[in-house]
Amino acid sequence: MSADSNEDKLAIARRYYQGYGDRARELNEQGRSVIGYLCAYVPVEIISAAGFIPFRIKGDVNEPITKADTQMETLVCPLVRSCFDLALKGRYDFVNGLVIPHACDSICKTYDIWRYTLDLPFSQMINIPHEISKSSLEFFVNILETFRKGLGTYSGSQISPSVRLIGGLKCLLIID
Repeated sequence: MSADSNEDKLAIARRYYQGYGDRARELNEQGRSVIGYLCAYVPVEIISAAGFIPFRIKGDVNEPITKADTQMETLVCPLVRSCFDLALKGRYDFVNGLVIPHACDSICKTYDIWRYTLDLPFSQMINIPHEISKSSLEFFVNILETFRKGLGTYSGSQISPSVRLIGGLKCLLIID
């Protein structure tokens, strides 16, 4: 591989890094629906299986938080406030839906503010278990099933479930 080829790849990576969201915006302008999500706990595979573009909403340490502080308490963690602030400022105006997991109190307690203020056609909270036990995994399978059905209803087409045993535990796997 030539040095020029590596430089070209770095330039592409730099462009996408600096223009975070540009590709998702392009896809949205081409008619694709983009579902924004906070936190790595969101099962993006289900979003993809429903035919949507999963897009992680991020904050920006270089952007002062101004608008979010008019909508939510300043004791909410700065990351959540920054993400919400950027959404209010239109940085994520190409997002058609929102998925927020119960990852922490700040994210969980602000879900209704996000939902009410952004007024997106689709939004869903995913309750994430915080312990590993048979009952919590069964609970999570049911949560994922609800999420799968909700996205299917929003997209107008159902996502087929496939239930398999993995290590003796019942898990929901999605087949596109």
